[in-house]
Amino acid sequence: AALTVQVAYQLPERHMLLPPPPPPPVWLEAWTDKRAEISILVGMLMVLTLIFLFQDYLVRQRRVFSFVRVGFLAFTLGWLGYYAGGQLSIVNIMAYIQAPFTGAIWSYFLLDPIIFIVTIYVALTLFILGRGVFCGWLCPFGAFQELLAKAAKILRVPQIKIGRTIQERMWAVKYLAAITVIGLAFYSVDL
Repeated sequence: AALTVQVAYQLPERHMLLPPPPPPPVWLEAWTDKRAEISILVGMLMVLTLIFLFQDYLVRQRRVFSFVRVGFLAFTLGWLGYYAGGQLSIVNIMAYIQAPFTGAIWSYFLLDPIIFIVTIYVALTLFILGRGVFCGWLCPFGAFQELLAKAAKILRVPQIKIGRTIQERMWAVKYLAAITVIGLAFYSVDL
């Protein structure tokens, strides 16, 4: 005859062979690896937000504004552009625009945290401020152009002045070109 005895014993976890935990998503590793860069970028965007909050005061203080602007643009060019690679391009923007229509997996956008954070900030400020802050403050290429123009003025390089009438007519060309590029991207990315 067999005897069944109840024992209130449980094997300690360290002796159990458990299946390995599922690996974390790939994008999470990118965010973990770039913790320092993300912190610097968030600080940079906080400073930019403060600049916009106090812009009325800053623009009244011409020298202070010039110092803040040149310093911020230099940081944008050096750190965001060259070091962190945070240059948004039409490719990034089109990928975000096309994603809902193509069934793209949104976690792919999280693979580059710097571009993702800059994109979200630019989109939010576009709706909150009613204007884009990227071209004037966060674009490394634009920062390079503006800093180069300032250096050229200091070095007395002759400047070409374009009249307001011509500039206004060229704005239409600029927006027409942008609409064409966006339209072609929906039609065929190769175009």
